Amino acid sequence: MPAGYSLTTWEEENGDFFGALSLEKIGLFVILLLIILVAAFNIIGTLILMVIEKTREVGILRAIGSSERTIGRIFLLNGMVIGVVGTVVGVIAGLGLCLAIKWFPIELPEAYYFNHVPVKIRFITISAIVICSLAICTLAALYPARQAARLNPVEALRYD
Repeated sequence: MPAGYSLTTWEEENGDFFGALSLEKIGLFVILLLIILVAAFNIIGTLILMVIEKTREVGILRAIGSSERTIGRIFLLNGMVIGVVGTVVGVIAGLGLCLAIKWFPIELPEAYYFNHVPVKIRFITISAIVICSLAICTLAALYPARQAARLNPVEALRYD
């Protein structure tokens, strides 16, 4: 190489920019996880209200011989169904939005290194989001399911 010249790659030239993009990707994942956690608290609240509303029915089921495990499974399954439906709808909406942005690009100002919002759909990222969403929803359903399973049939039917 002649004197006075240096050799750098495009990754070295734009290292700070790519580092910022990587940090932004992690930040977006954390924000999405927090949104899922808020939805999980919504599931917990909904299932707790359902347990309170169905106290009489749970008491009847327990009185005719249903086990705590069966009652717990019913409410756990209910929470899991809510989580699966929400996750499927979310994935479909998200993929639809990504495809719409690919077909109808969003223009960016000239301050950026590219002229439109880049969209890259990665199966591993979608899988991680789906797994986290389903795990959080299942965990959110555990407390109300346990609460319903532990209802005493005598107490549940006492005031009816």
